[in-house]
Amino acid sequence: MIPYESQEAASALGEQYRPGPPSMAYLINPAGGVSQGIDAFLPLIQGLPAGKFVRWMLQWSITRRVAERAYRWIARHRYRLFGTVTPHA
Repeated sequence: MIPYESQEAASALGEQYRPGPPSMAYLINPAGGVSQGIDAFLPLIQGLPAGKFVRWMLQWSITRRVAERAYRWIARHRYRLFGTVTPHA
């Protein structure tokens, strides 16, 4: 895992990188490919109890659209919902 604020993240994300808090989650795979938004979480949900079911549900476009809209709403309001994180000095 690399911090979003790092030069390594800026280099890996290229034009997608914006200074300040990220607008969504990013996952950079070992080959350098970048997934964003809900796609960044898909590799992580396999280990969850309902992970296989969630991946199965997301194969349909209507379910995926609903999940993407929910993700964008949560991402946009995450600091209000979950609070902020203060970096360590």
